Amino acid sequence: MRTMIEAAIAADVARDRDAAALRRRPLIVNESTGRKWEQSDFIHTFGEIRDAAKCVAIMRGDDDLAERLADLQFRDLRRTCIVTLGQLGLNDYTIGSISGHKQETIKKILEVYMPRTIAAAGRGVVARIGRQSENAAAKEKAG
Repeated sequence: MRTMIEAAIAADVARDRDAAALRRRPLIVNESTGRKWEQSDFIHTFGEIRDAAKCVAIMRGDDDLAERLADLQFRDLRRTCIVTLGQLGLNDYTIGSISGHKQETIKKILEVYMPRTIAAAGRGVVARIGRQSENAAAKEKAG
């Protein structure tokens, strides 16, 4: 085993010396396949674990838990990040610069996931009143 590990390290070092061969190494590797985990792998595995937990809940007679487990969905943090940035008041273009998403995608995510809160409504009203006050002051100064 030691010989195999040392050989793998030596091969990595040799490969990394060649700038053209540099590549991004996966952070998480599937032990079964030896390949990097893709999002679809996480989604599939999450579904298997969720379904197994649901079966256990049913076998134990906990129908309420089984129903709640059946409703669980895999979620990543990309949408959460976009919504958080939106809640901070960043515009779509700034959010896209940070997340790398297209403008259409950001708009869709914010439309679906951005919470409609009293605080957000209040910020909008205050911003509108502020702009009206600025416009009135500018007209007064010009007139």
